[in-house]
Amino acid sequence: MGNIVETKETSDDVDATFEEHQYAIGIDYDLPEIFNLRNSISLSAQYLRRFYQTDHPLEIDEIHAGRHDYNYRIYLNYEIKVFSNLSVTAFVNWIYRDSDTSAEANREYLSDEKDYNQYQTGLKFSYNFKF
Repeated sequence: MGNIVETKETSDDVDATFEEHQYAIGIDYDLPEIFNLRNSISLSAQYLRRFYQTDHPLEIDEIHAGRHDYNYRIYLNYEIKVFSNLSVTAFVNWIYRDSDTSAEANREYLSDEKDYNQYQTGLKFSYNFKF
């Protein structure tokens, strides 16, 4: 009995191959010192458009067949330099994905499975070691 070799073309597994277009813009601004401490604010935004490339029909790959995503990301940071080697950054991030498909019968299922809206907030402490 010979071994059957499965290739990408003969596979019935899901295929998450995609092409993506990315656009980004951002700005960093050094604010006036507060109590002799340097501080800055930064804002950046990204728009990503992803097109899935699977050749599988909807019945085999319902997550990727005909799928295209719209991704939006916004990042806001406020950094204060506490010491020459220590800084603290407060951040707020917003990340959103809207998935759509050309397969009309699958549109609601795909949206329920892959759309999301996420907020991230926090503090980041950075310490630079000097040798």
